[in-house]
Amino acid sequence: MKKIVLTIMSVLISTCSIYSDDLTVKIDPAQITLNETETCTLNVVIENVTNLGSFEFFIDYDTGIVHADTVLIGNFLASSGRTLFPVYTAPDNNSNPGTVRYASASLGGTTAPDGPSGTGTLAHIVFTAQESGDTDLNLRDVSLNDGTIDANGISINQLIDSHIKVNSTAVELKNQTLMPETCILKQNSPNPFNPSTIISYSLYKKGSVQLKIYDLLGKCVSTLVDTFQNPGEYQIEWQAKGLSSGVYFCRLTSGESIQTIKLLYLQ
Repeated sequence: MKKIVLTIMSVLISTCSIYSDDLTVKIDPAQITLNETETCTLNVVIENVTNLGSFEFFIDYDTGIVHADTVLIGNFLASSGRTLFPVYTAPDNNSNPGTVRYASASLGGTTAPDGPSGTGTLAHIVFTAQESGDTDLNLRDVSLNDGTIDANGISINQLIDSHIKVNSTAVELKNQTLMPETCILKQNSPNPFNPSTIISYSLYKKGSVQLKIYDLLGKCVSTLVDTFQNPGEYQIEWQAKGLSSGVYFCRLTSGESIQTIKLLYLQ
């Protein structure tokens, strides 16, 4: 089976008085290999920011090679305790290039805490490989505002392109720090399902574990696991009664590892 390699380069933002001169927005991991029809989760990460209040970004991609399924909010902007107002537009896979657009703001004011500083994840994007090919992923029009009432900010229009290429001979992971997997999320069974399905996963390290279900708009519709667990094999049943038929995403978070699978509910 042919492989699809996604390569994503970092973006260095120009100096602004409210941000450090080494402020960076990037998509992580830098490169990943997929089988056709497989899904992966890419993280939009910000580094060396101070008092972040809101953000917006766009990513363009070749819809003949990959489709963007959904965007999930990262935990960085909410880490200060401020109220979030996500602005989400479903990915456009009907035109070429396709586009992901995502934005989120946090409620500020005289009594609100400062926005978060440092490094963290702004969003998680779930992509599905369509077929072999070669394309660019372009991160563009990144806008950032600080957490003050006046919302000082900057917009960036000249960004470094990313790249997707086909590797038909080997599965490889490059240009990133290789970390041992702490968990494996297996495909649910049955899939498609009605109204229940079994989700299985393996943990190789003890730690805090979250298993959540999201709809196509990135809204969490069910939290199946949110606790500390020891290494081992786990299974849990998800009942989708009361929800509409369609595609859902199950995301497993354990330590630094995040894995996502696609589920299809048919009534």
